[in-house]
Amino acid sequence: MQIDISTIIANLGIEQLSKMQQETLAQDPSKDLILLSPTGSGKTLAYALQMLKSHTPPGTSLITVPSRELAIQTHELLKAAGTGLRVACCYGGRPASDERRTLADNHDIIVGTPGRTADHIASGAIDATAVATWVVDEFDKALELGFKDQIEDIYRQLRGLRRKIFVSATYSDYFRHYIDVGRNAAVVDYRADGGGQPRISYHIVHSPEIDKAETLVKLLHELGDKQSMVFLNYRDAVDRLGQILKSKGMHHVRYHGGMEQVDREKSLSRFRSKSAYTMVTTDLASRGLDIDGVDAIIHYHLPMTEEAFVHRNGRSARWQAEGQVFTIINERETLPEWMPASADEHQIKDGDRPIPQPKFTTIYIGKGKLDKISKGDIMGFLCKQASLGREDVGEITVKEKFSFAAIRTSKVKQAVKNTANEKLKGKKVLIEIANS
Repeated sequence: MQIDISTIIANLGIEQLSKMQQETLAQDPSKDLILLSPTGSGKTLAYALQMLKSHTPPGTSLITVPSRELAIQTHELLKAAGTGLRVACCYGGRPASDERRTLADNHDIIVGTPGRTADHIASGAIDATAVATWVVDEFDKALELGFKDQIEDIYRQLRGLRRKIFVSATYSDYFRHYIDVGRNAAVVDYRADGGGQPRISYHIVHSPEIDKAETLVKLLHELGDKQSMVFLNYRDAVDRLGQILKSKGMHHVRYHGGMEQVDREKSLSRFRSKSAYTMVTTDLASRGLDIDGVDAIIHYHLPMTEEAFVHRNGRSARWQAEGQVFTIINERETLPEWMPASADEHQIKDGDRPIPQPKFTTIYIGKGKLDKISKGDIMGFLCKQASLGREDVGEITVKEKFSFAAIRTSKVKQAVKNTANEKLKGKKVLIEIANS
């Protein structure tokens, strides 16, 4: 089966590949590959094109990723590529039995998290001997999250493996456990490519109180309708800060590993569609999420390591856009030595701006891809049954079992009311404002 890369690029709506993506695509498909590039530089697209270029059925390509969000996004990218290849997705948090039924049909590409992939190999749902190409995306993150044993277990089962692709933001000597770096392996390294680095300005904000919440609120007022990600080190701290912002009437979303998957999806959809301008999160959101247009990164808690600092900042200034990084410190804290020397002292402007109200509000729709629902179906339903114009509907996201749509805030309550007893493609459907 011949894969036309130019058609894939057109299907994905990509106007031009970056230098890193072009160099990755040009690599010899008979060699193993290590791709090193900063967070937010487009590594997933780069290795996906390289993998598709060399894909030769009936061999299976297996992609291992460290989080369910990255698994879902990679699966969606590969489906949108329009190659005709069958793509399956496996991750925890949903019934393994459903995935086993899906995997019973032969698939060309399988995307999965380490634990769930290892389980499916052990049960025979994934035929490890049929895997010809193995990709490990966010390899450094996978090791950081403690997936080393599962990755090693997967590797031991891949007896028919012909090629390995490892993708990471940092170099690790642990690569040598899987790839002969000095011989039959190509290395594409853009970690220190000055021309491709995002343009970020660094600022230090002093909090007069040990608790930084009031300082953060003032900073968010100053930032107005800019998209901001606020990073904390602990889940309970995210929940506590979220309650404080809620009490101030500030539209925000929470995101951490202790939340149910559907609630995490709600948060991502609301933030992407600008139904909320602020995401309060742990380092879970520092890697593997496809979020564009983040204007500001705020370190509410100092990151544990320089690497964590870099990855948090990588959520902003993607694709060489501009971004701001704010680090809030109190009198008990000392700035780490790796803080950029260019960081300036930022004085928050006096006086509160009005709390910005998002122009759009996200609604939850209880039907998805498994119900044969498409974006076009949802747009038509909202325009007809909810009496909305196309300009009143923003981003629409369709997941397997549910969907989200951004509706103009001034019309969202009426839209929910108008669709309360209506059917979507002949089926009753739950529609409500998505709160997370």
